[in-house]
Amino acid sequence: METNKVGYVLLVSLLLILWATAFVAIRHGLESFSPANLAFLRYLVASASFGIIAIPGKFKAPQWKDIPSILLLGALGFAAYNLLLNYGEQKVDAGLASFIINTSPFIAVVWMVVKKDEHLAKADWVGLIISLVGIAVIIFSKNRSFSVNIEALLIFLAAICQGIYFVLQKGLLKRYQALELTAYSIWAGTIFMFFFTDQPFTELTDADTVHVASLIFLGLFPGSIAYLIVALILSKYKMSNFASYLFLIPFIAVFTGYIFLKEIPSFISFVGGMIIIIGILIKNKLIRFPALEITNKHA
Repeated sequence: METNKVGYVLLVSLLLILWATAFVAIRHGLESFSPANLAFLRYLVASASFGIIAIPGKFKAPQWKDIPSILLLGALGFAAYNLLLNYGEQKVDAGLASFIINTSPFIAVVWMVVKKDEHLAKADWVGLIISLVGIAVIIFSKNRSFSVNIEALLIFLAAICQGIYFVLQKGLLKRYQALELTAYSIWAGTIFMFFFTDQPFTELTDADTVHVASLIFLGLFPGSIAYLIVALILSKYKMSNFASYLFLIPFIAVFTGYIFLKEIPSFISFVGGMIIIIGILIKNKLIRFPALEITNKHA
């Protein structure tokens, strides 16, 4: 039992580190690559690695009726998400980007409420509203005139795309393994991303070696190995068991952003990020308000 717990902690820790460092590697890779080319080349590497995994023939071929849904998953969860994130990270620090992206589970829940598939408790609404306030602080903290930070807004749109992706894949996960569905979505998303590129392979040959290394890292580790870890975790544990730890990602991203890129978020932006985290902690019931819980029992 203890061995299982240690293994679980190690897997979750590695997953958090890989997802957090992705934001830093994107910032680094953008020094040599355009946002669209970086997104495409990164997932070309990921697509190839998933192709190797699929070679033994363990993947179930997608049904024709599911292909439109899989294409939509690829378009939203990988193409739109990564393009918006990369364009946003041109001017937004890695840590702040991760704070904003960390709201995607909220977006997923709101989408399910709109579809009437789920009901939000009052604590959930409080957490959501607080997190949205935090996002607003970051978006409007570009300068003292409170002009809109377009790049931060793009990253929030990326979070929306990812949140919807989480919801849309639920139905398909009843028919496909997590690894299969992720592979099909990545392959579809990579194809969509190609149409937004501009001479990606020329840019690849001209790029600095260290930036090419960041690209390969993005494709292999956050792009492939992280999803292998997710599939392994989901095969033994429930998603809710490790979802509450996701709030640690921004702090890891801020730390690694400082170590590798010397990025220090502005005070106002960091305050906005902390407000987002407070909202997430309330949502995950890691911060509790007895009055809200009493109200929920009588609802």
